[in-house]
Amino acid sequence: MERRRVFEAVRAFLRGLAERSPVLFLVDDLQYSGQSTVELMHFLGRERPGTRMLMVTAVRAENDAQAGAALAPVARRVELGPLGPEAVAVLARAAGQGGLAGQIMEQTRGHPLFVVEVLRALASGQAGLPESLRTAVQARVRRAGLPVENLLRAASVLGSVVDPLTLGALLDLMPASALELCEAALEARLLVVAGRDYEFANDLIREVLYASTPEPTRLAHHRRAADLLAGQPESLARHAAAAGDWLRAARAWLRAGEDAMSRYAASDAAALATQALEAGERAGDVEVTARALVLRGRAHHATGTDDAAFADLTRGADQARAAGDQRLEMLALYELGTSPHAAPPMSDYTASLENGLRIAESLGDRASEARMLCHLAVIAANRLHLDTAADRGRRAVAAGRAAADDHALASGLDGLKTACLSLGDIGALTGVLAELVPLLRRLGDSFLLQWAAFESAFPAIATADRAAAAAAMESAIEINSRAGYPHCAAWYVAHQGWLARLRGRTGDAIMLGRQALKRTERHENAWWRAAACAVLGDTVLLADDRAQAIDLFEQGLDSARHHGYRQ
Repeated sequence: MERRRVFEAVRAFLRGLAERSPVLFLVDDLQYSGQSTVELMHFLGRERPGTRMLMVTAVRAENDAQAGAALAPVARRVELGPLGPEAVAVLARAAGQGGLAGQIMEQTRGHPLFVVEVLRALASGQAGLPESLRTAVQARVRRAGLPVENLLRAASVLGSVVDPLTLGALLDLMPASALELCEAALEARLLVVAGRDYEFANDLIREVLYASTPEPTRLAHHRRAADLLAGQPESLARHAAAAGDWLRAARAWLRAGEDAMSRYAASDAAALATQALEAGERAGDVEVTARALVLRGRAHHATGTDDAAFADLTRGADQARAAGDQRLEMLALYELGTSPHAAPPMSDYTASLENGLRIAESLGDRASEARMLCHLAVIAANRLHLDTAADRGRRAVAAGRAAADDHALASGLDGLKTACLSLGDIGALTGVLAELVPLLRRLGDSFLLQWAAFESAFPAIATADRAAAAAAMESAIEINSRAGYPHCAAWYVAHQGWLARLRGRTGDAIMLGRQALKRTERHENAWWRAAACAVLGDTVLLADDRAQAIDLFEQGLDSARHHGYRQ
């Protein structure tokens, strides 16, 4: 009875105020109140319509279960989500930190308390997370209960996005228990749903939990996570590195880099190889660092960063030799023999490949023999040693067949193809392409396939079927655009211009020639630039622009001489 009289007295007081002017009655942080306050709000919420009085209460979403259920019959629920980017920008500008609005939004995901605390810390000159924010996050997590807190600390080790089953395995929990705790964290607004996984509601929660977890616990979680994620080499590497197991991290990054190369993601492979190299150096393992250098050199070669490729491959070959790893040395020599670089007399290429060939023969590795002989055939053709090119091409095919390895056979056929093209033996070239193209398509070897498609144009040119020749060159460019070898495209476009010239389309030929020349500016490859200048120079010379032709020929000659080409 006394409580009811108190409630009625409060209501009467508020009504009296409302008769004079509208009243807003606000109770903030209802989660901290006692039950009687919730009951008072329920009582006042039954006020008759038309009274100039608005009652508003605020409660944290994670504590809303009890109060929300009690007030549901008399209240209208209004969900207040996170602040949007515009609201965060307004607050940031008001605090004199407008330039950091995007970063603050990304870090806090618009959580109002976190936004305010970060801005307050920045205004006071603090670096890093303010202590007030650390305290607020930890208090919020503790309210969810110790089991949820332990789960979230382990989740902070796994990363921003969390697979609940992996998290359960990390903590040796039954799947049902892990899912129940994740759902409790979801209800407390500490996790959110991210497709098939959960993720932290914002990065600050994860950052605070990770930093405040005792280091022995954190390291144990990282080691266990590395074991659980053995099938995900990048994740394994990250956890192994965090646990200080640099050798294991280096090997995992190497595996991830090799996977990236097999998918023609050469830029990703270069980045992963760099991480492997740094980890291998920290572990002091010569063999792993040599592998990382060779992998990164291969990736640089694929992306047309040829000077960097040469530097990495040279170091890689030296370290492989020091480690006594003949197979790795052979691979480095092969890449050195096929990768253009800053000072590439053909004798350097030949020496690398011939040294690699000797190692392959000593190991009885017929597949590697085929690959070495393939490129020796190409070099011989480029030097106009055509009999030697044909001999090496035939030996490459024989080695590939003896190896019973389709990839090695494809290399051998590729070398013989180049020799046949250089000899002008169209019949033999057509036969090689008839076997090579289907083989490359079956293997998914986009790098060699683009060249086979391009060189398929020449039998068509020999029979004056220039439409078929143009289609073959278009096919090569289309394969190139998907394969991730952009530095090769200038050669194809330059020859499109040459073909347009043969068809009497001088305007198109000049346009394509200029496109090819522009492409050479994007990638450091003197061969393509010299070739593009030569082809375009011939075209403009036929168009009676002698001065421009001379300029183009001089540019091409300078490029070739500067980089050591004598052809």
